[in-house]
Amino acid sequence: MIEDSKKNIKEILRILYKIGGNTSMKLFFRVDSVDQLFNNYRLFIALVNYKSEEINKIKVSISQLNKVKLQLQEEYSKLEGFKESKRQRVRSMQGLRRVKLNYIKSINSDKKRYLQLRDELTYEASRINEVISGKRVKP
Repeated sequence: MIEDSKKNIKEILRILYKIGGNTSMKLFFRVDSVDQLFNNYRLFIALVNYKSEEINKIKVSISQLNKVKLQLQEEYSKLEGFKESKRQRVRSMQGLRRVKLNYIKSINSDKKRYLQLRDELTYEASRINEVISGKRVKP
């Protein structure tokens, strides 16, 4: 729509340029009769109205484009907010993951230590049982 309007305005300007400067004056001074004067006047008014319509169409199109631009900017702002929220959740999850991994490492370390202690206690218990039963204890 805007491209069509631009083409129409360019065509009008081209025609006006061919006629020469002060086009409106030439339309009124280069007349041979009153009928031609009124005919030129009607043509001039039609041209002005046509230009006004084209300008109004362009203004409406620009207004619509500005509304769409504002809507797009609002949507973009919302998306940026969602992105930031997502980044914060990812950082939070990564922090929780690190904490859980540390707990797992701690549990695994404790498990190894408890298994060693169990083995030592089992060995010591067997030695105590041997002493109690009167068997000779190995040094």
